[in-house]
Amino acid sequence: MTASGPPPRNPFLLPGSGATPLAPLCPWKVPAHRDHYVPIGDSAVQHAKFTKWLASKVEGGLVLVAGGSGTGKTAVLNACVRLLVEEPVRPGATVHVVDLSSALRSVSMTVSQRRTAVCWEILDVVRREKLVADDVLASLEAIVAKPDHFHVALSSALTGPALVLAVLLPPVEDLVAEAVGYAESAHPWIFFFTESAYLAGEQLNTVDRLGASTVVLETRELGPGDLRTFVSSRLDHPVEPGAFPKINDSTVTRLSTTFKTIGQAQGRLYRIYENRLRKADRYGNEDWVTFDDVMSDDGAQLIEPLPPPVEAPAHVRWLTDVPTKEDLFRREALATVLSQRLRETRDTEPDTSLLMHVDGAWGSGKSTLLELLAAKLTTDGFTVVRFDAWQQSRLSVPWWSLLTGLRLAVLKQRTWTRPWLHVCEALARARHSGAPFAVALVVLSLLSAGAWFGVSRLLGTGVAAPDAVKVIGAAVPAVVLLWSAARLTSRVLMWRSAGGARLFEQSDSNPAARIVGHFAWLLRRSRKPVVFFVDDLDRCPGEYVVDLLDSVQTLVRDYPGRAERKPKAASFVVAADGAWLRSAYAAAHPTADSSAGSIGYRFADKLFQFTIPMPGLSTTDREVFLRHLLAIDAAEPRTEEIAEASSRVRAAAGHERGILQVIDSISDAGVRDVVARVAAVEISKAPARADAEHALAKFASLLSGNPREIKLFLNTYGMLRAIRTLEGNTVETDVLALWSIVRVRWPAIADHLQSVPESVRALKDPRWFAADFPEDLRTAIHDEQLRTVVLHPVGGPLTPIAIRRCCGSL
Repeated sequence: MTASGPPPRNPFLLPGSGATPLAPLCPWKVPAHRDHYVPIGDSAVQHAKFTKWLASKVEGGLVLVAGGSGTGKTAVLNACVRLLVEEPVRPGATVHVVDLSSALRSVSMTVSQRRTAVCWEILDVVRREKLVADDVLASLEAIVAKPDHFHVALSSALTGPALVLAVLLPPVEDLVAEAVGYAESAHPWIFFFTESAYLAGEQLNTVDRLGASTVVLETRELGPGDLRTFVSSRLDHPVEPGAFPKINDSTVTRLSTTFKTIGQAQGRLYRIYENRLRKADRYGNEDWVTFDDVMSDDGAQLIEPLPPPVEAPAHVRWLTDVPTKEDLFRREALATVLSQRLRETRDTEPDTSLLMHVDGAWGSGKSTLLELLAAKLTTDGFTVVRFDAWQQSRLSVPWWSLLTGLRLAVLKQRTWTRPWLHVCEALARARHSGAPFAVALVVLSLLSAGAWFGVSRLLGTGVAAPDAVKVIGAAVPAVVLLWSAARLTSRVLMWRSAGGARLFEQSDSNPAARIVGHFAWLLRRSRKPVVFFVDDLDRCPGEYVVDLLDSVQTLVRDYPGRAERKPKAASFVVAADGAWLRSAYAAAHPTADSSAGSIGYRFADKLFQFTIPMPGLSTTDREVFLRHLLAIDAAEPRTEEIAEASSRVRAAAGHERGILQVIDSISDAGVRDVVARVAAVEISKAPARADAEHALAKFASLLSGNPREIKLFLNTYGMLRAIRTLEGNTVETDVLALWSIVRVRWPAIADHLQSVPESVRALKDPRWFAADFPEDLRTAIHDEQLRTVVLHPVGGPLTPIAIRRCCGSL
């Protein structure tokens, strides 16, 4: 490298390429690329062909560029788009480029499905960029699932605002029908641009014969002299001065017989120059790049500079699946939201039990969330009773395990008075045990009195001391036997053991009332509000799942005492996969109407006031977690920006829309993720919820007259809003409200739409797309009330993109 003079540069690095140095030329995005086109591989002929076609007064059409891999198809296509942008076919029109070239590449679809998906993508851009009026947008949404009708309506909509759409489609696969479909959809003011490495020969002729609205351009491999033209253009390009090695004619000649496409040549030459530059190895104007250099390992792959060695931890630790108390996935903010709700219920409705369902698949972090929530509730003055359902399912009946857990938790609240509470609890259990205990007590009392009377008579008759000792020695075993019998009787008849609990269930005519009575007695003796944490229920057999949840329902909802004696309420947080719970209820009630598992949904809706879906992981979350596992220091947080945005969130407290607008205004993903935690907590507080609920009043006509359903709708919206905000997802209020109504009134439909959002088209046009729904749900697509919600003008119609946003998958 020269000691002075112009700085070194890579002549094969395109301007503005940034992190994608080998990306094709794209002059409609990067104007500087316009001067880097080189007339090779018949590209000049193809450019002239497109220019002539565009000048033929065509108003819309399909541009298909075909050729082998690496022959420059994308560069030719982008040059055509640039020409349309700079010289629109419609005087005074604005050309809007819709780049879908990278969309749908990893999705397996039929031609019909791909065309429909493209329509949805175009509609989303039209909505986001506000290219048409709202009423026009609504009419387009109504027919988006019919590509042929959609493109006609879109063409008509573009006439008024003087717009031209240039749609860059995903590459066409080896089905000529797809290209034909796009050609037939190319109406005025819509230009489709696509490429294909598969279509050739007669297939291309078929497309080319479609008429004046279609033009087919072809790229080919490098011909004689093409590589020399390309290399000379790059080495002699009139850009800012720079120093770099040269390539002589003999090397270019040898490379011409090696490289067949421009992509191969560009890739190898960029990499050899970049590696030489990074290593400062023979990189000056007097240096040369030889054929052997280009074909060496340095030309085959880019050599990244080695980072400084990472200091390894003192030991390598095994990675376990044990729940952690460390918050790596923003779960602490969700724990704060749940603890707020529990505190509010304790303070405003102390006699009300709150039942929450944390819904998520195995490994989604439910147990970790419970650990974080337990720490907050303990600090807030709650007693947390942990219940491992999987362990307890092998021991005893559910109610006995719950009752035992509560008794131990209440006893732990005391120190000096704990023995007295033991005695009081035993007497209360005896009272609640009823007749069996009374009979046992009478029998044991009589036996004990008889033994005492016999010993007293013997001692009172003047029996000699040795004989008295013999008598007492014989009586001691009898007393011990009586004491053991009493202990055994108490354990069996007073259900202090698992076996006793089973016997009690079988022998008592009304065991539920007595169990609930003792549960209430224990709650009244608790010095703190009680919350049960039920974990690992989705690892239990279905029969136990139903028994446990029925026991919870009985213990917290069916207290038989008088109103003035009603105890402090116990709340439950159940962490389990919702699908497992529903299938358990469906199996337990096979004769009930269980189409699409509806019986399971009904039981879940009756039992739980809140269902909390586990939030998804953002890119930042995954990066932080991986760094934690690898013991790599995290990037420095942007504390000033985070503090400023967090203060704006708190300033907007009490106004849902204002909080969401703050999140929308944050462009940095890392800052947004951190501030979203603050926003989720603020948006879940009572003032913000009241503000949102005022906006939800307009949807009352879409709900049934069931009071539970109305409450469930408000709870569902509030929880979904908190979780989506935690994810940084600011889905519109009206859209989320419609989705919440579908989730509450038609949960099975909601689950299907969440899995296959595109199937929403069946609700818009049941005649054509009924097959998008499974057979057991197909009758629901004709439900006029459901269709009214999905197609509602306020917030609707619900589109696949809207559904993905509501579900946190976009």
